[in-house]
Amino acid sequence: MGGPNAGVYTGVRLFDDNHYLLNRFWALPSTRRDTAVQLGEYLATAGLSYLVNLTLFKFCSSGLGLGIMWSAVLALPPSTLLVFLLLNYRVFQRGHGTAEE
Repeated sequence: MGGPNAGVYTGVRLFDDNHYLLNRFWALPSTRRDTAVQLGEYLATAGLSYLVNLTLFKFCSSGLGLGIMWSAVLALPPSTLLVFLLLNYRVFQRGHGTAEE
């Protein structure tokens, strides 16, 4: 893999890594000890968010005939809400996966 694809892959990878670490240790501090499971849940959440965003974008642009800008504007809030809820109440939930359980 080289050229622009390598740059895109590297950028997405760095973004996801930083997003996970900032959420885990700063924004939504988690006491979970099952880090591998938590990382898997995070990656599944990121993938689901991408899928929801892309599906809604395609629906708005192709199905409803909206322009690129409006399609993007309308597709973003549902995927953002989904990620917010999943990260807060599942992935970085306090107490889930700790030694006390």
